[in-house]
Amino acid sequence: MKKFQITNNSIGTASLDEDGTLKLALHKSIDTRFNFGTVLIIKPDNPRYQAYLNHIGDIYPGEQRPIPPWDV
Repeated sequence: MKKFQITNNSIGTASLDEDGTLKLALHKSIDTRFNFGTVLIIKPDNPRYQAYLNHIGDIYPGEQRPIPPWDV
């Protein structure tokens, strides 16, 4: 499995299961005292599934990739 390090420009790590399930481990730090995180599990039948894939970029089953921030 190819793993990527979370960088200052990422908001977490995405992984793709063999069945196509996306797992997004998101994090947010506010200075050194507060760290927040959550994991989103997105199944292929989710209406936003393709939008998540488009944002993450090429990812293959068993792979992990950094998640770039969304433009707001």
